[in-house]
Amino acid sequence: CRDVRFCVIIETNEGLENAIAIAKASPRTDSMILGAVDMSADLRCEKSWEPLLYARSRLVHAAASAGIDLLDVPYLNLDDPEGLRREAQGCARLGSTRPLRA
Repeated sequence: CRDVRFCVIIETNEGLENAIAIAKASPRTDSMILGAVDMSADLRCEKSWEPLLYARSRLVHAAASAGIDLLDVPYLNLDDPEGLRREAQGCARLGSTRPLRA
């Protein structure tokens, strides 16, 4: 029997409010990911770096508290490699981590 692991997605205001409890809810949780599209809609903000900084920071705190990885939202603007680099560097500086390797 294989050991099933979880990557939980946080994409609502309620999820953000309960992020630490969610991160610690199961020992099988390896990581969290920010669901920025739904999160920005729920928070009524633009889906960009500054408006989601609080959400990102709160998820960094939750993941670190649980000792799990945090992945940021996928960068979808494939025509902007410099934007990808800036956002990836910002996420890394803030505390997002790379996924664990099996």
